[in-house]
Amino acid sequence: MLEATAAASPARSRTSLRRGILHNAHRNTSGQWTWRYDVLDKAMDFSPLWSAVRDSSIPTLLVRGGNSRFVTDDDAAELVRESPSAVVKTVAGAGHSIQSDRPIELARLIDEFGLGSDER
Repeated sequence: MLEATAAASPARSRTSLRRGILHNAHRNTSGQWTWRYDVLDKAMDFSPLWSAVRDSSIPTLLVRGGNSRFVTDDDAAELVRESPSAVVKTVAGAGHSIQSDRPIELARLIDEFGLGSDER
């Protein structure tokens, strides 16, 4: 698990990854380690959520890691189709855990988006 996680998040330290694995994995009844969120590896139908996205008037920022395999180009395109005002930013060199891989860049993008500002 550590090797696979390190490959997906090369900018994170092994200590950080190990801590994350211990938090996000468990031993199953056969004694093997497995992710607590194994259900996410199966095809999930998120289509009912798109109506909520369409109906929302909340400013939306999607920040995705350029090296993430979890949020695809198709996912980002669908978000923009369903919510044309949504903003999508991709952080090069970051995996799925942008807050760990590129925290300063993530903070900058959030600040530029203006979350919490009266201007939006």
